[in-house]
Amino acid sequence: MSTRECAVSVLASLSEEKMLEFIKLFADKNTIARMETEQMANDPTAQRFKSVDDLFEELDSE
Repeated sequence: MSTRECAVSVLASLSEEKMLEFIKLFADKNTIARMETEQMANDPTAQRFKSVDDLFEELDSE
């Protein structure tokens, strides 16, 4: 199962109330960016990309 399929499955299992909470939490772009930055900074094995094109190429291959 791809990462995208897994995420869709998790989101589909949420109740309407939980989905609204999720949207409120993650709708703020600053929240998402901060969480992603913290995760990458604390994970020495995190995958790094030299360009946006490399990132999208990797995403398309999943």
